[in-house]
Amino acid sequence: MAENVKKQKGALMVEILIATTIITVALLALFGIASIIIKQHSGADKTNQAIGLAQEALEATRSFRDGTNWSAGGLGSLTMGVDYHPQITGTPPQWQLVLGEETVGIFKRKIVFYKAMRDAGGMFVEPGGIEDVNARKVKAIISWEQKNIEIVSYFTNWR
Repeated sequence: MAENVKKQKGALMVEILIATTIITVALLALFGIASIIIKQHSGADKTNQAIGLAQEALEATRSFRDGTNWSAGGLGSLTMGVDYHPQITGTPPQWQLVLGEETVGIFKRKIVFYKAMRDAGGMFVEPGGIEDVNARKVKAIISWEQKNIEIVSYFTNWR
């Protein structure tokens, strides 16, 4: 009978060891999944911030366009293919476009202007077409941690 009790105790110890191992593996898997979810959420949050910064840059560009003369100090006079960034200056505060790229937290932000090209029907096209001197293609570019967001818009001399 004593031998039977020893066998039962030994079997119980093996069962406890197996159950502990299974629970440990399951918990490690759950922690791994939780870690992945947290990283993805953090990445999505940064992407949303970058999109917001790009949209703000385009809105600042729109405000700058509306407050200036197109060809005399406005969008029509800016250099194509050069980096600019939005900056609030003056009293009352107004958006200006300043040369270079800016850093906002972990993000780098720039706005680049290009010639706007139209087809015979008046639609913006790439590549080719005829240059519209009263329009600009604008790219707001946000970069961080080897990632990049680009939002393209077109601005016209509406006056």
